[in-house]
Amino acid sequence: IMKYKPIYIEWLDSFGCTGKWEDIEDYKSQPLICKTIGFIVFEDNKVISIASNIAEETELTFNQANGIMSIPKVSIVKRKNVKM
Repeated sequence: IMKYKPIYIEWLDSFGCTGKWEDIEDYKSQPLICKTIGFIVFEDNKVISIASNIAEETELTFNQANGIMSIPKVSIVKRKNVKM
């Protein structure tokens, strides 16, 4: 049984920062939806942390991961388990 479960998440992110003063009378924006696939390395009721790469413990190494991203759960719009 794999200790770290794979998952697919779609989440809303902040974006855009204008570099000058803008006329906001007719300003419009759209949400930026990001998509992430990875392995759950941490989760609680407020955040989920996903690693893009993991290596499970061996006799010579410890559990390790890189590319860990923590996503606030309030930003998640879609979550789906991934079969391996």
